[in-house]
Amino acid sequence: MFEQKLKVAMVSLTSCEGCYFSLLNLGNEFLEVADKINLIKFRLIEEKEHDENEKYDLTFVEGSPITKDNFTKLKSLRKRSKLLVALGGCAHTGGTYAMRNHTNKEEAMKYTYPENHKKIFNPNIVELAKIVKIDAIIPTCPINPEEFIRFVSHVLNEVDFKIVERPVCYECQLAGAECLLKKGEPCFGPIALGGCTAPCPRAGMPCQICRGPMKGINWDNFKKKIEKVMGSKKWERDYKEMLEIFNIKNLVNRKQKAENSHED
Repeated sequence: MFEQKLKVAMVSLTSCEGCYFSLLNLGNEFLEVADKINLIKFRLIEEKEHDENEKYDLTFVEGSPITKDNFTKLKSLRKRSKLLVALGGCAHTGGTYAMRNHTNKEEAMKYTYPENHKKIFNPNIVELAKIVKIDAIIPTCPINPEEFIRFVSHVLNEVDFKIVERPVCYECQLAGAECLLKKGEPCFGPIALGGCTAPCPRAGMPCQICRGPMKGINWDNFKKKIEKVMGSKKWERDYKEMLEIFNIKNLVNRKQKAENSHED
């Protein structure tokens, strides 16, 4: 155990801050965890001036780097943090902001800001790990707050934190949820990393793979099986669009390129 309380910062880039609100929804359970650490920076609890050069033992970063200030803040936090954690879907994969990567961004900017679109910073949205070194990831949009509690507990007890590699379908079955695929509806449950407790399928919504895919899954086999059951047109219409929602399409493309390069 650590001799002193860990100095912790909880920071947002461009985000809805939904991951942090999910923690506050825990109520006393979150306050009990906060009491075990030295929570120096967390805007949703209090707004005060902070030393911009302050160093942290543990920093959680929620959101996507979209503005120049976001990039500067992220790189500064990396230098000043012993452990830097990507918190939630936006930090993990680029999140919903990355949907812009799959559109004609320049045309959209011209339409929205016809007079000064060239002056506006307009980067592709990527996961934090493409910009700085990330020590751990707590995925999902928004995060499973219980997973956050377990992570902090593991850090305090100096135990490695690992997410069990099992699909969302496993959690659907535990909850007795009706299988959407059997109803002919699109769902990524068979290949999506579990740990979220499957709230979307349990509510009748498809798993949109916001936690990313499990390791070692075969995309081509999944695609072939879905096309066989539901038809190629449904894959083109539904699944490809779903892959863009949390930037999973980009992750898949990079994975396939890496595999093809390895084969060559």
